[in-house]
Amino acid sequence: MTTQLGIDMEDLYLNGDEATEESAEDYDFLKINDGWIKQISNGGHVYDASAETSMSLDLFYKTLAQIPNKYNNGKLRWLMSPRRAQEWELFLLNKVIGAGGAVPDSIYTAPARIPAIECPSLDDGTILLTDPKNLIVVNTYGVKIRKTVEGKEAIMMDKRFYVTHLDYDPIIEELDATAIIKGLK
Repeated sequence: MTTQLGIDMEDLYLNGDEATEESAEDYDFLKINDGWIKQISNGGHVYDASAETSMSLDLFYKTLAQIPNKYNNGKLRWLMSPRRAQEWELFLLNKVIGAGGAVPDSIYTAPARIPAIECPSLDDGTILLTDPKNLIVVNTYGVKIRKTVEGKEAIMMDKRFYVTHLDYDPIIEELDATAIIKGLK
């Protein structure tokens, strides 16, 4: 139960959007708060990669160049989906093997010497750059966990259903220390 709560909360922290369409049934909870992606898109440094034809090392360096040097202090991390991290690895393998060389292990997870963190809640077209400690969540103390057992069949099969009620706010401490790559193909 706690694992699923963590997965769902990460999705909300990143992808929350108060302007989500009412008709999108699966997105009811995304309307609660604006997540980090929307906050960075509206006030952080945005690199639009929609004109790029493929992944390249240049897009990482161009994105990094948008962040002031005072934040480039060894604490920055690339946050990307697992699929995007695998595509980055494939891109490097194709480049190096095609040239007859070998890829050093460090470059798999460190474009521009900045380590990458795989984040399954991110879509494949988005990469974030920030210090993870810059992304803050404020949770309420009033967390309620409710359990229900519906009907005789559920009781006989020992099924329980849990609902967790809590309030949160995803906050970015220093918006100027964030960048986002959007529109990757």
